[in-house]
Amino acid sequence: MCFWAVIFAALYVVTLLLRIVWPSLAGYGDTLVLAAMGGACFVNFQVNRTLHCALTGPVFVVAAAVTALEDARIWLLDMALVWSIMVAAVALAFLIEWRAAPRHRPT
Repeated sequence: MCFWAVIFAALYVVTLLLRIVWPSLAGYGDTLVLAAMGGACFVNFQVNRTLHCALTGPVFVVAAAVTALEDARIWLLDMALVWSIMVAAVALAFLIEWRAAPRHRPT
């Protein structure tokens, strides 16, 4: 979790700098956060092979695309619903990983 947080923070700082360089991205805050979270999941999966990152990385990228369409006013969505779906997807991914992870049995 700590590795993911460091990667997310680094990617988010990049998106903040990108907003300074390209001011028209200022209205895409949720999109940039979700893209940074997805990127952090992909990097974390490559390094640590965590199942939940394999599941949530693509979900974050799809959510970033949906949010970009909402931020551009192409689609009109309730962002609370989008974030609720994201929280449910992350919780489900952790539940799947918890159930699929091998248990260490005391000898």
